[in-house]
Amino acid sequence: MRRLAVLIFLIFAASLFANPVVPVLSSRYTGDEQLLQAIKDLKAEIALFRLEIAQLRTGPKQVVPLPVPINFNQLVGNRCAGCHGEAVAEEKGAGFVMLLKDGTTPEFSVREKARILREVKAERMPKGKPPLSEVELSVIGKYLFPE
Repeated sequence: MRRLAVLIFLIFAASLFANPVVPVLSSRYTGDEQLLQAIKDLKAEIALFRLEIAQLRTGPKQVVPLPVPINFNQLVGNRCAGCHGEAVAEEKGAGFVMLLKDGTTPEFSVREKARILREVKAERMPKGKPPLSEVELSVIGKYLFPE
């Protein structure tokens, strides 16, 4: 009986050491919120790098380039505001506002920035319209993630 108890204890102890608990990555961790935000930011950056790598593997898409240089607000006004303008976002854009009524853009979280870039690079946005050109993607990338 004693040997069985020792064996059970050893198996239990070995399982503890084989799978250490990392509280920083646990969803129940409530300590340093800045550390958790930094982890979320890193995950968003990793997702962006994966998208860029995937795009490099498949090569650039053939799209019509823009005739004139534009800024982010103009681009959002021309290509995104039809669904993501403040007046129509609830109805057409799933509530996601990219252009305010005064013609400016709201402050985006890192997660929102990553999602915007991911959706346009994967050509899921703008829905039902031609994909963004390399120039337009560059404008979005430089605005959302300045160096």
